Amino acid sequence: MLLRRNVVGLLVFVGAWLMLAGCPTTGIPNPLVAGFTQTSTSGLAPLTVTFTDTSTTSGAAIAEWAWNFGDGGTSASQNPTYTFTTPGTFGVSLTVRSDDGSNTVTRANLVRVGANCTLSSLNMTQPQGGATIVVTPGLSQTPVFYSSETNCEADTASVAYTLDGQLVGTVTEAPYDLMAGSYGELALGRHTVVAMANRVYSSGSTLQDSSTFTLTQARAADDTANSGLPNNPFSLLADDGDMWLSAVTVSETALTRNAGVVRFDADSSFPNEPVYISLQPDGDSSSSVEVFVSRGILQPGESGVLIAVLANDLVTLLGADEARALSTAPATKIAGTPMLEISILITGDGGATFDEVPSSRLTTYPVGLAFRGGVANALAGQTIYEHPTFVTSDATNGIAVVAEAGSWRPASIENIVTTGSMLSMELTDLSVFAALDGAPAGGEGEGEGEGEGEGEGEGEGEGEGEGE
Repeated sequence: MLLRRNVVGLLVFVGAWLMLAGCPTTGIPNPLVAGFTQTSTSGLAPLTVTFTDTSTTSGAAIAEWAWNFGDGGTSASQNPTYTFTTPGTFGVSLTVRSDDGSNTVTRANLVRVGANCTLSSLNMTQPQGGATIVVTPGLSQTPVFYSSETNCEADTASVAYTLDGQLVGTVTEAPYDLMAGSYGELALGRHTVVAMANRVYSSGSTLQDSSTFTLTQARAADDTANSGLPNNPFSLLADDGDMWLSAVTVSETALTRNAGVVRFDADSSFPNEPVYISLQPDGDSSSSVEVFVSRGILQPGESGVLIAVLANDLVTLLGADEARALSTAPATKIAGTPMLEISILITGDGGATFDEVPSSRLTTYPVGLAFRGGVANALAGQTIYEHPTFVTSDATNGIAVVAEAGSWRPASIENIVTTGSMLSMELTDLSVFAALDGAPAGGEGEGEGEGEGEGEGEGEGEGEGEGE
């Protein structure tokens, strides 16, 4: 009992002494108080701001400053000057330290950095306005590809697409590309697409651009051989942007060959504007393959057609005879990846005669190839091989892809980029492409070297096939 009285008395004495000394009984205050000022809180990128330390201390001198500018940037200077290069709104914090401890001040949403441009124009490039799209009966898996460009990505919050008044989807970052639905699901006739761009920083109404295309059905006479390719693409696809999309069942395999052909004309005003073909691998609605090329590959007065054929094996892709004419087939095709044939035909006389594009032009204007979805994941880190082919034609069956003498080799590919679920690359050679599990087995086989035949314009004409 005596010990308890002594302890209580001691606590009372200490508390009274602290009060007389002017010290609170709840604790000793931090002698550090962090603070700062800044020269600006808003502006266009790049925005340079000078921060001035106004921290105070009633104890030991401040020895360290730690700044965090909210965009990943930091500084250990007392009075830093910092440049914000990315549009956005950023909080800034300062922590000061001394022998007495540390103190932090944080000012949320302090600096607002605007885009160094203003959204003022929107150009929808796909589907191309005024185009006629010819589809074969039973087409079901060919996606509708939507694409737009704006003059200021930093001020573009999103681009939304509607088809015939119904929202299709919204893209929130460049490139403003969207794959949705299928041409096979659309009724024949005219369809209208509207693209709408919303702003991030600038004021003003939503920008819009629109295009109208016409969907028609192919006739049996358009593809006499039922190969999936039109007899004469320049005759059938008469205008810039006209497109052929087909899906045919190959008798040797009972599997589907998907093909696309798009016509484009030389345009010196927009040489870098691309034309596209979008296809889906047979049985894989979650994936897509895009093939595109700039109009600049054509010389003044020329027209061209970009051709892409997609299948799950060589026989389905080319037919049994041409598949056998290739060199020894690869030992293993990587599961979940399609095989693809790409060609470009050019004409200077409206399609009366045509030939393959000179390979030298592909150095300056390579063909773009993009895989999306599951097929992109399957191709990641794999080697894509190519085998030479060329396009021939005759008056009866029209154009056809033919095997050329040569062997499988790693494809001529540049600028491979992986972005999310998309794998893109550029091709400087055109042929059959396949992702192979290791080097192909065997050596060269027998194949045809050059092909000649008649390419029909309005029923007649010469056409030559050069090896690619």
